[in-house]
Amino acid sequence: MSKTKDRIMEGAIALFNLYGFSNVSMQRMADDLGLSPGNLTYHFPRKEDLMLSIYNLFQKEILFIIPNPEENKPDLVVFDNQIRAFYKLQQRFLFFYLDLLEIERSYEVIAQKHYAHINNQIDSLEAGLKYNQGLGNLKNNDDMKTLRFLAEQLWFTAVFWPRQIRVRGIDDNLTNLREALWQQIGPHLTSKGKNKVKLLLKMEQLDLQKLDHK
Repeated sequence: MSKTKDRIMEGAIALFNLYGFSNVSMQRMADDLGLSPGNLTYHFPRKEDLMLSIYNLFQKEILFIIPNPEENKPDLVVFDNQIRAFYKLQQRFLFFYLDLLEIERSYEVIAQKHYAHINNQIDSLEAGLKYNQGLGNLKNNDDMKTLRFLAEQLWFTAVFWPRQIRVRGIDDNLTNLREALWQQIGPHLTSKGKNKVKLLLKMEQLDLQKLDHK
C-alpha cells in the first residue's frame, strides 16, 4: 500500500472518530487532508472503497489481539492483556463501534464480512474459556451452553461498551471495562482461578500505587 493511501486511511479514521462516520464527506476529507478531490478519488473512488480498506485493516489488527478459535489459548493473565489491547484498538477505531449499525446499513459487503467476524470472535472467546476450564481456572459445567452464553455476553459487553457508557454517562476508561468483564467471569471461576485473578488485580494495584508516588 502506498504512503498516500496509508495517510488517507489514517486521516479518515481520525476524522470519523472526531465527527462521526456520516458527517465526513469525501470532499471534507480531501480538504482536511490537504488533497485535491481527484487525488483522493484516485486512491479511493468511493467512500465505500475507503471504508472497506479501513475495515480490512481493523480485522487484521484485531486478529493480533484475539486470534482465530484454534489458536486462542490464553491463561487468565493473557486474557487480561487481551482486554487491555482490545480497549486500545477500540479507541483507535472508535467510530466503528459508535456507528456500526449505520455502516452496516450503508455497505452490504462490510455487513456480511462483519457478521462472519462476530461469529469468529465469539468462537474465539468460547475457545479461550474452554482452555481455562482445562487449566482448572473455570468451573466444569455439564451444560455445554454455559460457556457459549458467557462468551456471547463478554463479546456484547466489550463491543457495545463505547455506546452504552455514553448513554449512561459512565467514564470511558479501561478500568471500568475490565471490571465489567471480570465481574461476568467471576461466578465461573474456581478457587484456583479466583486466586489468580486476585493476584493479578493486586499486582496492578501495587503498580498504580508506585505511579502515584513518582
